[in-house]
Amino acid sequence: MFFKLLFVLLLGAPTPQPKPLTALEKKLETRFGRGFAHRLRLLGCSPKRYVYALKLTKVGLTKLVDAEYDDALFLFKKAYSIVKSPHLFFYRAMAYKGMGRLVRARVQFRAFLSAYPTWSLTKVSPRRVARAKREIQRLEQDLAALTIETNSPAALITIDGQPMGKTPLFSAIWLLPGRVSVVVSKRGHVSHRLTLTLKRGERVQRQLRLITTQALLEQNRRRIQAREMAKARANSLRIRHEEATKKYRYRHNLFSIVGWSGFALGVTALLAGGAYAIAFLGPKERVEQSDRDTKWTDVKKDYVRARSYATNAMILGGVGGFLVLGGGATLYYAKKILKAPPPITPTLVPGPHSLSLSFTSHF
Repeated sequence: MFFKLLFVLLLGAPTPQPKPLTALEKKLETRFGRGFAHRLRLLGCSPKRYVYALKLTKVGLTKLVDAEYDDALFLFKKAYSIVKSPHLFFYRAMAYKGMGRLVRARVQFRAFLSAYPTWSLTKVSPRRVARAKREIQRLEQDLAALTIETNSPAALITIDGQPMGKTPLFSAIWLLPGRVSVVVSKRGHVSHRLTLTLKRGERVQRQLRLITTQALLEQNRRRIQAREMAKARANSLRIRHEEATKKYRYRHNLFSIVGWSGFALGVTALLAGGAYAIAFLGPKERVEQSDRDTKWTDVKKDYVRARSYATNAMILGGVGGFLVLGGGATLYYAKKILKAPPPITPTLVPGPHSLSLSFTSHF
């Protein structure tokens, strides 16, 4: 044993002889080229299992041509469990496309494009690569892309009950056109829910702001406080408005009564003055028509009466005119100049997460 170890140390370990190829491996090398068996061994797959995967793939392709997509997909998945070939991504994508599951088809085409550069067991046709790229472009024209950004990382995005990943997402979420329900949630934060109607070929981007539960409680406290302050201010303004309305009505009624009373008294005085003026004409004519030889004592009574009537008519006319003008001016002031207090108008002021109520008044 000692001499054997010494021989190995001095001359080096002998070169291991390659394992001879089996009959099945020779057939595979004849079909796929020299070195295929060695590459297959590196993958950890036996020739028999590889041949079995080929048979499954062949039957799956037949099912795919016959539009039996469920069976074809099952066979492709089983074959992929044996050999992780990128070709099976392409076949599965075609099956998903035939089933109308366009989102899954796009994912499988993308997986094919990502896996084929590192695949060395068999050749990948450039035509197949080009077709996969064209299929992705067509699918993206029939799908809608949704991009969601949040202010807080590690937020879970769920669409129609299916988790889509956590933020930040480095690519858009591709969805079928139509109405979708999106929920963005994170532990210790308030979930954000929104409903979107996506159109074919549309690219939608949403930036959502998640707030913590504590921040929401503080927000609700401020909202309630603002609401109570608004109510208190509204009550205060309402009381002031009622007092101003009551004062206005009192002044309006007072000036209206004074104005109508003055106007009525003025008209009465004018009528009385007119009556005295008419009565003044009789004594005046008798005095003027008396002869020069008439004694003073005979016309004195008519003269005094005429003078008294004239004085009364002048006084009542002046007072009546003043009262009519004053009453009219008072009524004009009560109806045109004296204004009622303006009504209180509530207005909604938009906030970041709520609407607050405020009141506008001219007091």
